[in-house]
Formats: sequence, structure tokens, C-alpha cells
Amino acid sequence: MGDKMCYLNGEFLKESEAKISINDRGYLWGDAVYDVMRTFGHVPFRLKEHSERTFRSCRLIDLDPGITPEELVEATVELFKRNEKNLAPDEDYSIRQQISREEGAGGVIGASFVGKPNIMIRCYEIPYKSYAKKYLEGIHVIVAETRRYPAQCLDPRAKVTSRLNNVLADREVRRVDPDAYALMLDINGYVAECAAQNIFMIRGGKLLTPKVPGILDPLENIGDSSKLDGVPKVGLANVMNGRVPDLAELLDTTLQKAVNAPAGLAQINDRFRRNR
Repeated sequence: MGDKMCYLNGEFLKESEAKISINDRGYLWGDAVYDVMRTFGHVPFRLKEHSERTFRSCRLIDLDPGITPEELVEATVELFKRNEKNLAPDEDYSIRQQISREEGAGGVIGASFVGKPNIMIRCYEIPYKSYAKKYLEGIHVIVAETRRYPAQCLDPRAKVTSRLNNVLADREVRRVDPDAYALMLDINGYVAECAAQNIFMIRGGKLLTPKVPGILDPLENIGDSSKLDGVPKVGLANVMNGRVPDLAELLDTTLQKAVNAPAGLAQINDRFRRNR
């Protein structure tokens, strides 16, 4: 693929030419918000809702982006059009919007802000081939020792770029199995989510997902609930307060992230699904 275009602060640039300041607070402190969506058949999916959620995250961390949601939507559509020529008919992009706070003078958290927020939009190819084995054989998840941070530390409704605990959980698990996903618990030992995926399970004809204070509710999460459009709404529940043994006893447990559809579990720690 050729050098794709990106959007940065009102300009459309080649990715290789995009630059931000070394004093960008997103770079220095993870002081930034983001949202990720994807295209289906070369059409951005629920772009308006994703952009609104980006602005909700801005409000939750007291960040003034300096543009309107409509302007963000327009920029996202224009960027996709400029990059669409790089896609084959059966390929799609994931699209990331990111907004970081004004630069911080001197690299100090409490320093006065200078300049304007950095607004970035990028397109990424979706690596379908890397997901194929997981759809065919199922996913191995390992419970990480690293826990999700509690809501008292950061409102989980804000999608922020500070994801170090997720990164550490992922690295911890991949040392055991490079193909495994990290299953994270909350501070009380209840199932929360995976390092980069939401988790759902079916019990008694109901679709369940964790509901704990420390995670973004997937059924209120546009990027995830959109994948449930084809699921019968009868019995849809959001009441799971499960521990790991609950998951290990279930046949129908799935993981899902914003850029791909749900895939089933094959193994949790050293326990295999009964129907394998």
C-alpha cells in the first residue's frame, strides 16, 4: 500500500510527513482521548455516534477540542475518501480519531498550556488474516494478574489513551502464550474485560456482559453494541457479575473488539471448552 494520508490539525498530510511537538501532552502524559470505528463495504460505520463519543470523552476529562462534532465528522469522511483508493473491494479500514490537550510548557504536568489541541485522524488496514485462526479454532484467554483500574481513579466512560495497565496485562499473558488474549479482573476479582476486547457470554438464552464500575459498559459502547444489531434483543441482559469459574463453565463465551465481529473462546487458562 502507498503512503496513506492522515488528518492533523486541519490539514491532510502524508503519514510520513505528519509531525507533532515533543511537548504534546498526549505524548508526555497520555493526556488525550480517542475513538476507533471501522468501515463496512468502504462506508464508515456509525461515524456520527463515534464522533459524539469522542466529544463525550473530551467533556469527561475537561478538554476543549476547539472544533465541533460536525467538523470532526466531515474531516473523517474526507480522509477516508482520500485513502479509499488504497483499498481492494474486499478490504476495509479501521479509523482512529484522537485529540490531545494543548502543549505543556517545560514538560511538567502542572505547567501552563500553550497552543491548541492536536487533532489527529488515521486509517489502518484491518488484518483479517490474523483473525482467521481465532474464528476457526477459538480464542485462548489467560487471566492476567494486572487489574483494571477502578472508577474512582478515572471515569471509564472516557476513552483515554492512557492504557498502560492494559499493555502490561497483554505483555504478561503473551509471555505464556503469544497468541492468547489477556482477561482482566476488577480490583474485587470480578471479570471486567480483556486488554483490547469486550467479553460476552450466553446463559439461559440471555446475552450477558460484565457490569462493573471500572469498565465502559459494552452495551452502551457504540463501537461494541453496534455488533449486536443481529442479536435477538429478547433476553438481552447486562447483569453479569461473574468470576473466572463462571466463564470456564460456559460453552458460549465470545470476545469482540471494535474492528472485528465476535469470536468464540476455546480455552480459559488451562481449561478447554467441553465441546471442542
